[in-house]
Amino acid sequence: MNEGENVINYKIFIGLSGGLGPLSRTFPIAEECSKSGMEVCFSIYDESAIKIIESAGYKVLMDDDPTMPRKEFLLNPTSTFYNLDQYYAQMGLLDPKFTDSWIAHRINMLNRYKPDLVITDLSPNTMIAAKFLGIPTLSIVQSCLHPDGMPFHDEVPRNLPKVTTIINNILKKLDMNPINRIEELSIGTKTIVPSFPEIDPIFSKDIEYVGPISMNFIHYGNTVPDKERYVLVYPGRLQDTTGETGLKIVEQVTQVSKKLPELHFVIASTEKDHQMFTWELPKNVSLIPYFNEYLLRKASLFIHHGGHGSCLSSIVTSTPSLVLPTHSERFFNAKQIANYKFGDYIIPDTTTINQLSNMIEFMVNDPSYQNNIRLFQKEIKSRDYKGEIKVFDIVCSLLKSEQSKL
Repeated sequence: MNEGENVINYKIFIGLSGGLGPLSRTFPIAEECSKSGMEVCFSIYDESAIKIIESAGYKVLMDDDPTMPRKEFLLNPTSTFYNLDQYYAQMGLLDPKFTDSWIAHRINMLNRYKPDLVITDLSPNTMIAAKFLGIPTLSIVQSCLHPDGMPFHDEVPRNLPKVTTIINNILKKLDMNPINRIEELSIGTKTIVPSFPEIDPIFSKDIEYVGPISMNFIHYGNTVPDKERYVLVYPGRLQDTTGETGLKIVEQVTQVSKKLPELHFVIASTEKDHQMFTWELPKNVSLIPYFNEYLLRKASLFIHHGGHGSCLSSIVTSTPSLVLPTHSERFFNAKQIANYKFGDYIIPDTTTINQLSNMIEFMVNDPSYQNNIRLFQKEIKSRDYKGEIKVFDIVCSLLKSEQSKL
């Protein structure tokens, strides 16, 4: 849009899965759209994220579908999955009745809201609904979630559960083209990667790298303790679909802190989660509800669960990562960080407290990780990534293209 052009009538719908990760890379886009006069609303499966969105003045459309997956179609959740077919099988999509209702409700939601553009981030029902209604889509993706990207794991077992067949039966009823795998639902009218080709290689010409999107949408006002060295810890959700993964990270870090009293550990976890801590925190452990890039930049080390945004933020802020990946997507991210020597990783259930404390002490005192990140930053500086600013330009281009068809 040209400066001063009236865009107030445009409506943007952002469909997300759950957690702060998808929100962290779409909220800044929403802000850019809102500043230009567009109306933005979200749909997300996460109470903490909903509170952040609503406190910023945005509307959240709630998925009030009462249909739940039937017991006979449910799988025992596991942190190891090999593709999105298996991942969504764990979410209950092997149940045709549930999946049909899940998609139908999203079609009804979009049909009522009538957005001019839909932005999706790992939200297959949103993508199907938008395509069925003929609404242009901007898809946010990363390597392991794209059909032409790298897989979660090098070798994929035979006879894994497959929900593509269930989806295709629904697509047939909707008179839509079938798909070969769920990853194809990550391809929109325009598909962007909020990352770098080195971290998220995708072997397709039909994607655009926009660089990391700023995490500073959370303006956390309190300061961390005035220490020369502190370790920032972000465990992600304390409990997710595969169990108490984040809680285990907090517990392990708490035990490690007793062995490293000279270091201060700052754990970012919402106040609602604190009631799950059944142990006393040592004096060198502090709790904050959220963190942003300013707090991360001051840290000596960033311990986290391996989320895509967390890995990229560590690169942006030159803060080495020690990743404790809690499922396959995060393990993929952790491997990329380790491959470029921007940090390292340990599988949470395979380490002792002694090994973890030794690793933390070593990384805090080894400058090579930070040096490697800074060399990489020099490499990418000439590419002039613009993150959410570039995404907003793409949003405007899609809207203008759609308008020209009228």
